[in-house]
Amino acid sequence: MRILVLGVLALVGAKASAETFLGTPTIIDGGTIKIKGTAFQLEGIAAPGREAICGKGGDERRCGREAWKTLMRMVRYRPVRCDTDKEESGNPKTARCFVGGRDLGAEMVARGMAVALGERYREFELYARTKSIGLWEKGGEAAWRR
Repeated sequence: MRILVLGVLALVGAKASAETFLGTPTIIDGGTIKIKGTAFQLEGIAAPGREAICGKGGDERRCGREAWKTLMRMVRYRPVRCDTDKEESGNPKTARCFVGGRDLGAEMVARGMAVALGERYREFELYARTKSIGLWEKGGEAAWRR
């Protein structure tokens, strides 16, 4: 009985459980997708907007379009599962999203198409930087503008 009471108390104090969305998404940009009318920002990453430009002078490229295409190729019309905090009411919602068991945020950062926000994907960003891929081409900094 004592264990049951402790378990109930733990549940009462716990944060609301995650809400899961599943469906074939529309890719908005390199860090945002939409499933059944709900927009999701991939948690823990920052990716350039679809029209963003990277580089300076004669070294400019459409990195936003590159990031968008990379996410589109990863999803390829397959179902995506997004897990988000039920308490969140923002639009877009922040979520960890997966396709075929693969974390889309981690994949985008590892492919150099997004930067890590916080520690979760930091090792993937270091990999992309070391390999000079995506936003990190030519050893540059991941800076973009609209």
